[in-house]
Amino acid sequence: MIKWFNDNLMKVNPNKFQLILFDRANTTGSICVNGTNIECQGNVKLLGVHIDVKLNFNVHITEICKKAGRKLNVLARLSKTLNSKGKFMLFNSFILSQFNFCPIIWHHCGVADMQKIEKIQYKALKFIYNDFISSYSNLREKANRSLLYVDRLRIIVSEVFKCINGLNPEYLHTMFSFKKHMYNTRRSQLSLPKYNTINNGKHCIKYEGATLWNMLDENVNRSVSINVFKTMIASWEGPVCNCSYCNICILSNM
Repeated sequence: MIKWFNDNLMKVNPNKFQLILFDRANTTGSICVNGTNIECQGNVKLLGVHIDVKLNFNVHITEICKKAGRKLNVLARLSKTLNSKGKFMLFNSFILSQFNFCPIIWHHCGVADMQKIEKIQYKALKFIYNDFISSYSNLREKANRSLLYVDRLRIIVSEVFKCINGLNPEYLHTMFSFKKHMYNTRRSQLSLPKYNTINNGKHCIKYEGATLWNMLDENVNRSVSINVFKTMIASWEGPVCNCSYCNICILSNM
């Protein structure tokens, strides 16, 4: 890394370097770069995203919920001044935007953190409609809003579409592959990668992206462009079930 800096006539600033170790046995240590000792940290901030050693993104979720909560307080003070349309504009611009930055990275956070995020939207809808009695489901139906969790699922399948159709950077084009059959089938499905653990295998974009893609309607999968694809999945609410223990069911029944 230092050689790359020198070869490109760039000055190395070790004071801005950060070190984090993803090791179950040892998460402490240090390295020395140009005479500067860099200690290992339990959490680092990279391009606006807080990354922790356990990759559960608790710190990041807490931070974005704090920012959204402060802006939610402003919306609450204006709840009796602005009309619903004006409050929706504030909600989309200043509150919802907090959860639209790199959502795929922290998508597989814990259920408790997912509930924190959904509660922000729940409270915002209460202030928008000055309705503090209706349930979360009723307010979302009134506002024509989906769960924020479902919004992230739509983003994931959009990225799958871009990977399959060569719209993403080249190194992502091979992330997903279609199943190979000895005979012709009505529709092509993506192959699901094998995994050993839930957290480090099943809870990854490569697996979940392929699973979600295989759930979509065949006409949606064959969209001619990314804009058409996004339009067609705008009303898609993700996997539908009444199991009461999956993420969608838990968040819907808040």
